[in-house]
Amino acid sequence: MFMILSQPPFRGQSSPTTPGSKTGSHFKYQGAINWTNYRVPFTRTSGFQTWYRLDMQVKLDVVDRSTWILGHLDPGARVLHVGCTDWPFTQLRLDNRQLLHDSILDCHVELIGLDNSTEGLALVQSARPDANLVNRDVTDDCSDLGEFDVIVLGEVLEHIGDAESALMSLRTVLRPGGKLLVTVPNALAIKAALRALSAREVVHQDHVSYYSPCVLGQLADRLDLEVRHMAQYLSESVRPVSRGGNKAIRGWISMSGAPIADGLVAELTREK
Repeated sequence: MFMILSQPPFRGQSSPTTPGSKTGSHFKYQGAINWTNYRVPFTRTSGFQTWYRLDMQVKLDVVDRSTWILGHLDPGARVLHVGCTDWPFTQLRLDNRQLLHDSILDCHVELIGLDNSTEGLALVQSARPDANLVNRDVTDDCSDLGEFDVIVLGEVLEHIGDAESALMSLRTVLRPGGKLLVTVPNALAIKAALRALSAREVVHQDHVSYYSPCVLGQLADRLDLEVRHMAQYLSESVRPVSRGGNKAIRGWISMSGAPIADGLVAELTREK
């Protein structure tokens, strides 16, 4: 059985629900542009499963993941960066000046880095003595850290078995109106589908889940988090074949609006 899920409409529009469920997440995209009846049901419904098709008039822009995150950080903002070491690639990222936490430190924000890798934290602390780092799991209580204007959760959710508990913990330290910036691998990525046709799967050894646009939105909805913005990103590569593939995917996305890039980025917020 193959079930295609898509995103629900933004606040004020009706949305179909399955038995026992509540109205879908309230999506907005750059001022609620183009979020029009994105969740369109097929007539086929079975038990608690409702089939949806994607409204291809809604297009998720292709962005650079790191640039998108850094663009949401205002000088002076209080920022929590979860998964700040990118372990076990910490040293490689530091050597290539590609560690996101290193870039955030240069954004003139009040920054705390959170990670549960002792080795990774030691490497980051050695490279950046000015870093304020905390050794803790994201599912633990973080209330002693205070409240934050921005929480960065980049490529972390797919590593967590209980993502709902992790987001609930972070929600408690996110100020009302604050931004929770989430990036995750995309369950609808065309590259993964093409590899599957040749009986291959490329996956990080610690990944335990994937997220489509709708699934990520439904998770946010459970926690009373509103999706302000969602986009997609492609993993860049120096290999000519990969660059050519990304160019083709960008072209197809531009024509079709299909959410088939490698990953998703989403800005979530709590209203109260």
